[in-house]
Amino acid sequence: MVSYGPNSSVKYVTTYFRKTFSIPDVNAYPGYSLRIKRDDGVILYVNGTEVFRQNFNEGSISSSTLAYAAVSESEEGQYLEALLKPNQFASGNNTFAVEIHQSSVSSSDISFDLDGVPSVGSRMPVGDHHIAVRHRNHLGPCRSLQRI
Repeated sequence: MVSYGPNSSVKYVTTYFRKTFSIPDVNAYPGYSLRIKRDDGVILYVNGTEVFRQNFNEGSISSSTLAYAAVSESEEGQYLEALLKPNQFASGNNTFAVEIHQSSVSSSDISFDLDGVPSVGSRMPVGDHHIAVRHRNHLGPCRSLQRI
């Protein structure tokens, strides 16, 4: 669980997640398929380079930037998909960094789910290589996950 911050009326707008993983040879596959669930806005970085954004306009984003629309409850369960190229990763260790932004300082929940698998062709996952990061929370005070 993550904390909404010190004031329940003015909650944190942005929560950050990181996951380090290893790809022995990035060129072993022609691409990497990602599936992302989010509430409300998401920006995904691979090794510090932005590779995906949804529910934001182009341009600079700060920790106080609101997603431009709330994601409806029925949309929260839908996966967004992206296909990344091998040159967007490094052979060896890589880091996914994700920003989840609320659409309002009074938002009552946050959710995030990211799956990544090597792919053949345009989308077909192969092998048993799998990267997953998940979080679902109705915001409440908790100290078990440190914000970065």
